[in-house]
Amino acid sequence: MAARPGTAPRSARRAWRGRPWARPARGAGLLGAEAGSRVIIDTSTSEAEVSRKLAAALAEAGHGFLDAPVSGGPSGAASGQLSVMLGGDEKWVAAAMPALEAMASKILHVGPSGAGNVAKLVNNMLVASHMVTTLEALRLAEAAGVGAEDALRVINSATGRSAISEIHYPNWVLPRSFDSGFSTGLMRKDVRLARELAQSVGCAMPVADLVADLWAEENSGLKDGDDFMHMGDPAVDRLSQKEKM
Repeated sequence: MAARPGTAPRSARRAWRGRPWARPARGAGLLGAEAGSRVIIDTSTSEAEVSRKLAAALAEAGHGFLDAPVSGGPSGAASGQLSVMLGGDEKWVAAAMPALEAMASKILHVGPSGAGNVAKLVNNMLVASHMVTTLEALRLAEAAGVGAEDALRVINSATGRSAISEIHYPNWVLPRSFDSGFSTGLMRKDVRLARELAQSVGCAMPVADLVADLWAEENSGLKDGDDFMHMGDPAVDRLSQKEKM
């Protein structure tokens, strides 16, 4: 049932709680029936089920919702070169396309509501894993007498390469700037959400479980506010405590 002018259905009000944009948007009348159809683009990385509930609730009020987590970091945002993975109805994707094209160079419509967040969590779970495996590989190379930079040149010319080895290590780890703009706390959050998603659908994740343990503060020594590039520092032994357990 459509909401009365200036109001939204009760289910929508419940679903919006906790969303930072919800209260000011409602207070300004942006989601009222008199405002016409709106499309909410949520670029945070969140739970797929939350996105589905928000999409359903906003649909009751005549609005669209897209879960649209992004990849590319602060530099991508500043240059309009982000990648965005979309979950939502094609109607709302088409309506939002001018805004999406202004902020992203790669726009991937993955599927219905929630699909964008599923894809982003799967991606970031791999990023967390790749950071650990690349660190371990470079530690082995250095222990066996081959420098990290030399080993990385080979890895990036062969099949072991990844975005972590090709982009993150050369730009932020080996130069020791550690300023990618993405925190350890955010990475831990995304790994946690990926594991919770796996549990909800009954998918075993033994490697992700180990990766989560390795990223934990008691094993890595990293605070939530530390840039996540610190996890890959081959000059710091962050894995031995876990290896001795």
